[in-house]
Amino acid sequence: MEIRAITKIRTAEQGVEHALESFKRVSRNDPGRATNLRVSSLPFCATKWWLSLPTVLTGVREETFQSAYFTGIGTHVHTQVQGALDSSPFVIRDWQCARCKHRHEFVTRPKSCAGCGGTQTFMHSLEHEIRKGCIVGHIDDAFLLADGTIDILDYKTTSDAKAAGTKLPNLENVRQIEVYAAIKKQQGHPVSSWTLCYIPRNSGARKYVTAKKFYGHSFLEEYPAILKRIRSYVKDYKDIAGLTDQDDLPEILARRRLTATRKDVESLCSYCPYTSLCTNEKSLEKQSSRVFKLMSSRLPVYPVKS
Repeated sequence: MEIRAITKIRTAEQGVEHALESFKRVSRNDPGRATNLRVSSLPFCATKWWLSLPTVLTGVREETFQSAYFTGIGTHVHTQVQGALDSSPFVIRDWQCARCKHRHEFVTRPKSCAGCGGTQTFMHSLEHEIRKGCIVGHIDDAFLLADGTIDILDYKTTSDAKAAGTKLPNLENVRQIEVYAAIKKQQGHPVSSWTLCYIPRNSGARKYVTAKKFYGHSFLEEYPAILKRIRSYVKDYKDIAGLTDQDDLPEILARRRLTATRKDVESLCSYCPYTSLCTNEKSLEKQSSRVFKLMSSRLPVYPVKS
């Protein structure tokens, strides 16, 4: 933790504001975020992934007060909501028996443990992990519906203004939850829909956005298009994470790169710290080459078998 010193303060308010604005904290970063395609990073952008690589692989990251605050609020909301739904007979999660550690995957709460016969009392809920090829992620929750199908659910914190307005859902949230739904359907589960649950940071109020509201039709109708998007994300990830030849860089980065004439492909570039660099081809080439030299001894990050 680091706070830049100043000579004097005149009020406590000034002291608080200075401390919060100056706050910097170095925390652990998971290098594994680079060695798998994380659903939380979708829509996948090879340019952003590549330019972020040196920072990700250091295993540490720098946090400001603002970033630490929002991360903490999001974690707290997830914990509280998931805890409140533990007793629901309809919620689908992973469940682990406290007595024998047997894990029951992606089911409603078991009446008894398949490993030791223990009752529901011994069952502790866990988020369900998705692993399909290079794709890794965790489903917040899912619900068993009356018709026997499954609705995938994801919780997101938001501002009061967004919750009250029409700016939801965020596109990146949709791209993530639709991947969860599509993968579970591919794995043979009767997934029929998804729902995003937005919760304002200062209250427990909730706003729901469903697949039908977002697409204008059902998740099942959108399913083929989602599979196509997943294949494109996986190809881009494997190509950039499996890179060993610098000459291949320009072609990979050009696929989804923002330019002066090519507008924001996924409506997300305004949030990216590399947007200005991305639109300047010479600057991007220089920076991407610098990253290659810096990372050359650690490439490929994700070895892809031919």
